[in-house]
Amino acid sequence: MAGKSTGKKSGINRSGIAGKVRALIEKTVTDAGYCLWDVEYVKEGTEFDLVVTIDKDPFVTIDDCENVTRLINPILDEADPVPDSYYLEVFSAGAERDLKYPAHFNKFLGKRVKLGFFTGLSPEDAGEITSLCGSKSAEGTLTAYDDTSVTVRPGEDTAGPELRIELKKCSYIRSAFDGSEIEPDGDDGSGNGGNENDQNEDDQ
Repeated sequence: MAGKSTGKKSGINRSGIAGKVRALIEKTVTDAGYCLWDVEYVKEGTEFDLVVTIDKDPFVTIDDCENVTRLINPILDEADPVPDSYYLEVFSAGAERDLKYPAHFNKFLGKRVKLGFFTGLSPEDAGEITSLCGSKSAEGTLTAYDDTSVTVRPGEDTAGPELRIELKKCSYIRSAFDGSEIEPDGDDGSGNGGNENDQNEDDQ
């Protein structure tokens, strides 16, 4: 679900911009009762998108996205942390969401997650789970994490073998959608779908 507006102004470090924006808006978003899940600054074709994803129990609505858009627009206008012309998009983090920070992993301990690997798993990495040798993806219950690795249990047996993999070998780590987090208004929790609130650049 999304609310959308237009910001203005040329390219510098995108992850640096995302970090600056997060620092600027996190307290405002949190004080309004939401979790600031992530901030990304991405280029889509010739356009730049500042993508803010939020979370809230039991789910995020279109109204929530529009509310957060209204709250953070003045902050971004005043601080002007983005050097490019961009679109601001506020989305629900969705049921299948990327896990990047300690708070993300804490929320999903004991739940199913999906992992992608840059290269096929080596026998050393796969360990006892020989069926995963050469695989570039896996799914399992998140049982542990630290600053350098995550551990998942692929099988349903609580005493079954676990896979511990270094974070640097993972192309993605995200929650697994099991159908239990359907949001209202026909949203499947994926974070896609929503409402746009366009503004002219001259108004920024």
